Amino acid sequence: MIRRTPMNRGFTILEMTVSVSVLTIMMGGFFVLASTGTKLAGESATSVESQKAAHRSLVGVFDSLNETAMSSVDTTSRVFQYGVSSSYRSDRFQISGGQLRQCTSPLCRFHTREDLSIKRDHYWCGSEFRSPLFPTVMRGKIWPEEAETCPLDGAYTTTTTTMDVVKFMTARDATGDFVTSSGASAGPRWGGLVFLAPGPGADGLPELREYRIYASDLMEGTVTYSQGYNHFPATSPTMVHLLDFGTDGTINGVRDNKVPASPTISDASIEAFYTGTSGGRRTVTFYKSLYGPNGGYPQRLFHLTIYLDNGETNWQVRHIESLLVNWNAQRTFVREPKTLVPNLTEFAASTQVSNPWSATNPDGVQESSVVRLVVGTSQPNFDQGEKTWKHSVDVVTVTPKN
Repeated sequence: MIRRTPMNRGFTILEMTVSVSVLTIMMGGFFVLASTGTKLAGESATSVESQKAAHRSLVGVFDSLNETAMSSVDTTSRVFQYGVSSSYRSDRFQISGGQLRQCTSPLCRFHTREDLSIKRDHYWCGSEFRSPLFPTVMRGKIWPEEAETCPLDGAYTTTTTTMDVVKFMTARDATGDFVTSSGASAGPRWGGLVFLAPGPGADGLPELREYRIYASDLMEGTVTYSQGYNHFPATSPTMVHLLDFGTDGTINGVRDNKVPASPTISDASIEAFYTGTSGGRRTVTFYKSLYGPNGGYPQRLFHLTIYLDNGETNWQVRHIESLLVNWNAQRTFVREPKTLVPNLTEFAASTQVSNPWSATNPDGVQESSVVRLVVGTSQPNFDQGEKTWKHSVDVVTVTPKN
């Protein structure tokens, strides 16, 4: 139902102060690593291998990513504030609250041999590229049990593991149809967002899942807008309309019909993309806000949180152009996620934006049109009553075509 109102209030100074404070607290949380649990007695030998025939096991898994536009692919965890040089950014997301532990050794035998030569695809799983102001971090294997020490090298493990999340736009609607626009701007109509993220599996191990939301979902909630609102189609917006806060790289609020996927060209005053927990449930949140000088206009907000266990989504969007011109929407709903890969213990996604190649970062991505995905799984084996694990690593390269 659409309700039209002559006006709606803007952000108060208190709201803006609270938003900055909350994001500051979240930024501090990125650096907290917990280490608890008990040591496993008699940990058996572990098989770790690399499967080169990735497309045999993962064919079709990333079709939705293949259909998107490269400019919308976002895999940078961040807490960003415009004009603040110490804003946090990382190519990895911290995943806590599951039955996993990660080796803390930068020389873990999972990726580094005794002669210090590197198993490249395994190395990508443990590496975390951060912004120049924060040091790049190297970790070891993620284990599917409460092992206080790594079975490969004896190093201590942590209950906060480092995996990844990927966000991108989709032109498919809720029925699965690929929707295009007509006229001068003919092309895909970006009406949805897709998130690839580790969700909790039924057997204790995570699953790589696909979570989808659509602009039409939001329109089924509580929507209000001022009469004559014409800054975008008030009753049928796309994700571009909802996420375009202004000219890329500025906070001028002048829309350019683009949505930046890099904090270096953000069009928001504050922007955050992170994983966390709420009420003991794992979540992924994307947040951005824009506020005019001295609390003026325009003011914009996009706040989305998805619960990774069942796909419950809390979503709020505001576009306030002036005291009398505004558009507001909010909704909470549940859409069950789709399982892509079960028994997940490694997931690392990189682009040239999130992890750029350089002479000092030779493991970065060189090609601007490529998404590099590393997927690791763990399968239990029982031999004469003794439990062992078989760990597989696949590398998939996707080149989005739109």
